[in-house]
Amino acid sequence: LAQLQAEHGADRVHIEVDGVDVLVETSDEIRLYEIKSDLNPRAVIRQALGQILEYAYHPPRAHRLPVRLVIVGRCDLGAEELAYLAHLKTKFGLPLDYLVVTL
Repeated sequence: LAQLQAEHGADRVHIEVDGVDVLVETSDEIRLYEIKSDLNPRAVIRQALGQILEYAYHPPRAHRLPVRLVIVGRCDLGAEELAYLAHLKTKFGLPLDYLVVTL
């Protein structure tokens, strides 16, 4: 959180907005962060994906800027998870990233 606030400014980083763990407003996009504590990156993607898609695209939720989806986990992605994430991005055109935050 401190890293995001330092990078974007504290006034652009919002915690727990309509269920979204962290929302960051930049000049050209809205970044939605879904944080999961599971140590298995595949499980993190599975647990976060439905939530973050709803936060970004469910009709009552309107965002004034394009949305970037960021899944946050505690461990690096392995080769299979990297391929899976790349496939999701390519096949469905999802603006999807994975961020590792270690505790």
